[in-house]
Amino acid sequence: MKKKPVILSSVAIALIVIITFTIMPGSVDRSDYVRESLEKADSLFIYEGLPHQMDVGNFESEKKRDDLVKVASYLFYDPVVRVGKDVSISLKRIAANGNNYRRFSGEKKCGGFHPDYALSWKDRGEEYFILFCYGCGEAKIIHAKKIYRYDLEDITELEEVLQTFQLKRPRS
Repeated sequence: MKKKPVILSSVAIALIVIITFTIMPGSVDRSDYVRESLEKADSLFIYEGLPHQMDVGNFESEKKRDDLVKVASYLFYDPVVRVGKDVSISLKRIAANGNNYRRFSGEKKCGGFHPDYALSWKDRGEEYFILFCYGCGEAKIIHAKKIYRYDLEDITELEEVLQTFQLKRPRS
């Protein structure tokens, strides 16, 4: 008779754990609407990020520049670059694909998230951003004060597409 409550308790705990991890804020499906919006976007823009904060000399001198803008507390070079049609198709294919994102696994030992680039677009008057950090292999998807943080599956193709947008950041 005592075995049934133990089994039921174990099943209840297992269900709670499964449900918690399935609908946990930041799970990939929570940002589907943002990636769907990206697929429909007419115009994409690239923000080039400053050097990594661990590159203290370059970061400190670059953050004093007058041609910077802020996106969600991160500094980027201005002006923002409008993406051409061919590159836009590639970026949409990569960045809108939910299979390229994984649930955030925790802080990395690389000095903290630092966006190398940000992708932005507008849909129905609202602005969306995806910030990409190569060092962490992470992305932050941002819309209307919501931030979804993910690990990226593979950044090789993304790096290849975005490398042409390194226009102001010092090369190391």
